[in-house]
Parts: sequence; C-alpha cells; structure tokens
Amino acid sequence: MYKNYFYLNREIIELNNQLRGYFFDSIFSQFKDILIICFKKDDDEIHLEISTNPGDPYLVLRDNFSRAKKNTINIFNNFNTSKLLAFGIAENDRIIRIKSKDYSLYFSIRGKYTNVYFAFDDHIETFKKIEEEVISKFAEELKDINFISDFRELDFIVKYNGKEISLLKNDYPIINKDIIQEYRIRNNNIIILSSQLLIDILYEIKHDEIACFIDDYNFMVKLASIKFKSFLDSKKQTFRTYQEALNFLIKKKRYFDRFVNSKKIIDKYLIKEKDFISSKLNRLKVLLDKGEQSERYKNIADILLTNISSLKKGMDKIILDDFDNVKIEIKLDPKLLPKQNIDNYYTRSRGEKIRFKKAKEEFDIAQKRFSFLKIIENKIKSINDSKELELLMNELNLKKDIKKDVKGNITSKFKTYLIDDKYYVYVGKDGKTNDLLTTKFAKQNDIWFHVRGLPGSHVILRIENTKENPSKSLIKTTASIAAFHSKAKTAGLVPVSFAQKKYVVKKKGMAPGKVLMLKEETVLVRPEIPKNCVYFSSLD
Repeated sequence: MYKNYFYLNREIIELNNQLRGYFFDSIFSQFKDILIICFKKDDDEIHLEISTNPGDPYLVLRDNFSRAKKNTINIFNNFNTSKLLAFGIAENDRIIRIKSKDYSLYFSIRGKYTNVYFAFDDHIETFKKIEEEVISKFAEELKDINFISDFRELDFIVKYNGKEISLLKNDYPIINKDIIQEYRIRNNNIIILSSQLLIDILYEIKHDEIACFIDDYNFMVKLASIKFKSFLDSKKQTFRTYQEALNFLIKKKRYFDRFVNSKKIIDKYLIKEKDFISSKLNRLKVLLDKGEQSERYKNIADILLTNISSLKKGMDKIILDDFDNVKIEIKLDPKLLPKQNIDNYYTRSRGEKIRFKKAKEEFDIAQKRFSFLKIIENKIKSINDSKELELLMNELNLKKDIKKDVKGNITSKFKTYLIDDKYYVYVGKDGKTNDLLTTKFAKQNDIWFHVRGLPGSHVILRIENTKENPSKSLIKTTASIAAFHSKAKTAGLVPVSFAQKKYVVKKKGMAPGKVLMLKEETVLVRPEIPKNCVYFSSLD
C-alpha cells in the first residue's frame, strides 16, 4: 500500500517536518528511472530518492547515500540552488509537488507516464523523455489542481453513506482497491458504505504506527497500518514513521527480488542442462544398445570386396548374399567409386572399437552429470536464503543477470530424430513451434522440409558439416518424416518440398506457421518413419 494516495499524503507531512529549512543542492541520476535530490542545511546533507519505475514508484529518504564518481548525470538545465518551501500533494491525485523559492518539481504517479516534471517560470522539463503533447496536457492540468500540505479532509465520504462503496471509488479513485479490501474485511464483506468505518480506516493511516507484513513463502512484503486486518497471516515488523517502514520495505523487496532472480537463473540452467544431457544420454544409449559394430562393418566390406564387379559408381544401395547365403541390403555412397565404398566400410570397422569405447566413457560421464543436476535440483528446494543461492550460482559459474538465449538448447520444444546415428532431424509440433524452429533455431545451411500443398510440420535436417552435401537417400529419409508429420500421413506417395533454410523466409503479418520459399525442390516419398531413424524423447 506504499503507493496508496493516503500513505503518500502521510509521507509529505513527515517530509515537511524532516526537511524544514533545507535547500536544494543538486538533482542527478545514476540509475535508470531513479532521480536523486540532494538537500543541504549547513553541514547536513540529505538525499531523497524518487523512483519513476511505473511498476514501483516511490520517494524515500536514503540513509548514508553518496554520489557515484562515474556514470552520474545532472538533471534539468534550469536547476539552481534554492530554498525548499514545502512538499504538497494534489487534493485528488497522486501528484506530489516539491516547491522551492524559484521552481517546483512534480512527481506524477500515472502508470507508464510516471515521471518528474521541473517547472521553472512557464517552462517545463521532464526527467524521462516524453511527447510534447503529454507535457502540454500536464501543464494545463496543473492550473486546476489544488495542492495540500496537511492530511486530506474526509468530509466528502459522508455524502456516500448508505450507498454502494463502488460509487465512492468511481468518483474518488484515491479510495483504491487496498482500502476497499480492508473496508470489506471489517464490514463482513458488505458493499454498502458505512462512512464512519471508512473514515476510521483512513485516520489509522494518518496516525497509527506502520507495519511491514512479510510473506516469506511468496516472497512478498506489504506496508499498512499496524491495525490493518488484510495481512494477518503474515509476520510483521512495526515502525514509528512512514520513512522507516518504506526504507525497510524497499530493502526487503530487493532482497526478495535477488532471491527470485537467482532461483530463476538456476532453474533455467538446470532445465537447459538436463535437456542437453538427456538428449546426449539417449543418443549414446542407442549406440551402446546396438553393441560394438567393428565385425559387422568388416563383414560388409568383405562381402562388397567379393562382389566388387557388381558395384558401380552412382549406386546408393545394393542387395547381395552374405557368407551364409542370406540376402542383405548394403548402403553405398553414390558419389564414391566401388573401391572407395569398400575402403569406407573397412575404415568404419577400424574406428568402431575406439568409437564404442569413447561412447561408453561419455555415457558414464553424462550419467554422473545428470545425477549431479538432480542433486542440485533437490538442494535448491530447501534453500531459503539469497546468499546461499548466490553461493550456489558461483559454484555453477552462473551470472546474476538473466539474458535471453534465443537459440540455446530449445530442442525439447521439437520432436527429434536421429538418422543413421549421425544426422539430427527436428520437427515442429504446432504453428508456434514451427515458427520457432524455422525462424530462430534453424541455421542458414540446414535443409528445410514441408509437405507440398497440405498442412504439416516444419522439418529441419541439421547440417553440421557445411562442406558435405546431403545424399539423395538422406533427403528422401527426411522427406518421409516430413510427410509422416502432415495431413498426408495416410496417403501413398506424397510430394515434399525442400530447400536450404536461407531460402525460406517469414514476412511480417504472416500467420503462425506460414512461410515463403524463395527456392524449392520436390521429392516423392512415402509418409513413414524409416527404419534407420531413431526417435528421441527427453529423460525425466
């Protein structure tokens, strides 16, 4: 309730008592949305901080404040030292006037237009840049505003006695929702106004001690009269003055903000890391479940060597009898000569033992990493102190600022396939994830697929080696996946369009999932998930 009109009214009365006889010495800023006014009286110096943040406006006297040596700027060209005359507040609005002998400052709390205006003669400057039209309108309003330095008279409430309290709120928005809530709690939720009860509540704001009601579970702190019943479930700390209470509230809010911010950073990190490790474990598990393949590759190479006369460049596969007279299908690289295809399988055979051993080692390391992340995940559930979270962030080498990671590891938002244990394919799930996949995740040299002429998922074939051209069989396999994830899923042969991602654009105003292909090739395929494809799902 620190933004409530009547608490601001109480505050300006306190400030008039505390700053009587002081002079404006300087006005400057060193943080976004924060204006600092330095007042001096003899050798005494007091700083008033004004926050123009639309979501968190306030003015508060700062303890032990010193101006920074760098990144600080003086505000208002026409400012000069001048004697402070008085603080005042508009009779029916959250506009606080700080009047000096030579000029006036107006702190106007109005949502996104919250600002500080500096009025000197007929000229007005603003702390935050705004349109001239807004300044002119504010200047006109000032002509009709009556500013008061005492507590707002409450006789206007009496004429609404016996009427619905909403009528009073409509005519006097200074009776805001917090006051209405407190009134209804005390009046058994009856909406008919008892004027004396409401006046009693407002006089409590004027005279009583103030409490900060602290909700550690939801990381919230509220300011209200010590007698207020709206926050009885929270623990409270009492203060003699509004300034003491407000200083405590701001510090507590910042503490809670740091805690919540640190927790968000750690949670985001854990989600990202677990997703990455899960995908890696899935991929490695597929390889390990197949077992070590060196003998298989050597056997294929021997079969091809025995039948070398049947091989020709340009073939992408061949069916031959193995050494047990069982027919097998062997994949070939159509760009290679027969001898090169044979050598390729011998090379794979020799490297398989090393690859399998490395995969097993990586799997063990990934499992340990995943277990560590689960321990951290459980640990933060029991942490309720900001410093402990910051220590944990240091342990994990995390920065305190949350930055948008547009590409990041967002693969969990897509369906993921692995072709031939090597090529990753990502599939959008709906219009939103289709756009995310195509416009944010896909790289320029990736191959983009979509069924032709019918609704379907966007599909991306990730190209890690940009010097390698994808084979026809790889294109067909990916196209089959695209056809499977479309309205043509039950058809026979389906045309699928494909192109490099750099030739696929989304123009402003296009509906979710809609794109434009600047270049296009087409292939006819059957809608299916081919046997050489493995589907990945994240581990829990």
